[in-house]
Amino acid sequence: NDLAMLEYAGMPFVMANGHPALLERFAVIGSNAEGGVGAQIRRLLG
Repeated sequence: NDLAMLEYAGMPFVMANGHPALLERFAVIGSNAEGGVGAQIRRLLG
């Protein structure tokens, strides 16, 4: 289900500790331990 969601998303990102097959296909952000989602939101909102 992650693949379908990422393909549908207009701006897909994968966390650094995500599945290797997804890491090869989509932009990679920090891992969950690094606060990757929060950091990406801050980058996008400037």
